[in-house]
Amino acid sequence: MTMPRNPMDSWEEKQVQAIVEHLRTRGCAGIDEKVNELSQPGKFGDLLAELRLGEQISRHLKMPVVFQIGADSDIRFKASGVECTIEVEHKSSIDPFDSVFYPAPDKLLWYRTSGQELWQKAAVRLNEIVNRLPIVIQPVTNGEVNEPLWGGPERSKQEERCGVLADWLADQLEIGIQRCPAILTHDLARFEITSLDSPPGRIEPVASVVWIQDFPDGRENCVKSMSEWFADAIKRKVKTALKYPERCAPNHLIALVVDEASAWSGGVLASTLLGKLCWAGREYRAVPTLARRLYSQSLGRGRGTLLNCAQFEPNETTTSPEGLFFDESICTGTDGVVALYYTDELQVLLNPFTSRNIERLRSLFPVNLFPFRAGAA
Repeated sequence: MTMPRNPMDSWEEKQVQAIVEHLRTRGCAGIDEKVNELSQPGKFGDLLAELRLGEQISRHLKMPVVFQIGADSDIRFKASGVECTIEVEHKSSIDPFDSVFYPAPDKLLWYRTSGQELWQKAAVRLNEIVNRLPIVIQPVTNGEVNEPLWGGPERSKQEERCGVLADWLADQLEIGIQRCPAILTHDLARFEITSLDSPPGRIEPVASVVWIQDFPDGRENCVKSMSEWFADAIKRKVKTALKYPERCAPNHLIALVVDEASAWSGGVLASTLLGKLCWAGREYRAVPTLARRLYSQSLGRGRGTLLNCAQFEPNETTTSPEGLFFDESICTGTDGVVALYYTDELQVLLNPFTSRNIERLRSLFPVNLFPFRAGAA
């Protein structure tokens, strides 16, 4: 197989090639078709996400998976009497601040030759100026320009702010630093400048205090939280599964490939699906009043182990509609959610309220709420 050329991300291309080799040794099918379907510039991140997930699922099951294209779900596997499809959603780890102030050489070349955004032009300009000067730049931010954001429009605005900041810094450097050390101060950051014996200069890793918003805080017009991104992605994939049931096998999972480092512990996803933990001398999850019937049905299907693992306390109720798994459309559209984090750990949260048979599916994965290493269960 010849990998299609992606001028933006040759480093990703190498990663894809390495994973493809591993998948071939495991006997996985549909790899060439998947690569060809997603070979356009800008799609490599999604391709890499699907291949990474397929590799980890195959590693855990110790069986090959099939990659699918077109109208079919992304991945299919058969194991221990289970036939299951997986629909994948990817959350990139590309940090707007890093994209502007620390672009990889291939990305910088792309910005220079094909980039249309003002922040891309600012990144090129700053890089050229720093390369000409014998200086070291230490950025210190208040977190606003490199805070993890989960909504696309918010990240785009963050890129714009980073571009404005880069242009401002380039202006200051072109005016000239009278003596070093020096400090250049902007509303969004300060830059501590020290000298080198000779060019090229460099920009050191950013120092900042970043506040991560895990859950919505109830304020209007606040940034999208990590939990809201999870929920929106799952709802979007469930809507597709309900509209096109022929895409789904008897069991169907939604997968989130999450490269954001701040999400790795799995706690936010568990609370998004099952509801937040409460504390009253012990940890527990309350059962929404309107979902008592779902809880009773789940007990009747013999899923007490899953309910206990989730720490549900049936005697504690809440009027809040917390937990996506209590939503009947979610119960109809998916049997659970799989997450793959940047650590290459999997998290599998099966839906205890699904009406489909998940007993054999449950036997394939550890019954816990935490990320785990493939094959370690």
